[in-house]
Amino acid sequence: MGNKLAGNSTIHFDADLYQALVLKAAQSGDTLSDLVNHAVRCMIEDDQDALEELERRSGDPMGFFELMDSLDAQ
Repeated sequence: MGNKLAGNSTIHFDADLYQALVLKAAQSGDTLSDLVNHAVRCMIEDDQDALEELERRSGDPMGFFELMDSLDAQ
């Protein structure tokens, strides 16, 4: 992905997940770091989208479960 390395960390994966990551990396030509960085970036973006939606709807009388259902529908 071409970004400079900002920090190092040791991550311990479940054996099955690690095997799947290794296979995915081999098939895609990406490194394990590329795959993990992409997954974490997507997770953070999803969280940010959910927070923005919550803020946007803060004036709505919608309950928690209705809000979660509406986010899942997107």
